[in-house]
Formats: sequence, structure tokens, C-alpha cells
Amino acid sequence: MDQPAQLDQIDVPNDKGGSTEWSVESLSTGTLSRQGWRPKTFQPGDKVSIVIWPMKDGSAGGSFVGAILADGHKLGNVQALHQDQP
Repeated sequence: MDQPAQLDQIDVPNDKGGSTEWSVESLSTGTLSRQGWRPKTFQPGDKVSIVIWPMKDGSAGGSFVGAILADGHKLGNVQALHQDQP
């Protein structure tokens, strides 16, 4: 049995002082759990840095790669994208 992907709606600050809603697809909840996600990992209003592979058509969305929480905790594969940084 296949587990469906997860789709999250997030508000991203824009250059007009407001925010734009983005759709971010991630892996199945089982896979996310093995990577350290829990039901309350993200709460409404949390400030996090999210790395995605953007949509090819330029629309507001993409595929989740990883996240860095406000406390510095990393989820997903964000480490692989920043190997060249100290």
C-alpha cells in the first residue's frame, strides 16, 4: 500500500510587505516521522527556513527538501544542500 505525500500550505513573506501562500509537497507521513517530524514540529506562526525544489512553471510551490527551525534543528535533507558552508 502506498502512503500519500503530504501537502502543506505556508505563508511566505513577499516584497510588498505581505505574504504569499505557497503549496509545498513532501514525502509520506511515515517517511517524515523517520526523519524526525512530529505532529507539532511546526506550529502556526513559527518562523522557519524551508528549502524546496521550485515548480518548473514558476508558481508559488514546490517539493520539500528540508527545513531549519528557529532553534537551529534541521529536518529533511537540508544538510546536503549546505555542505560547502561552515
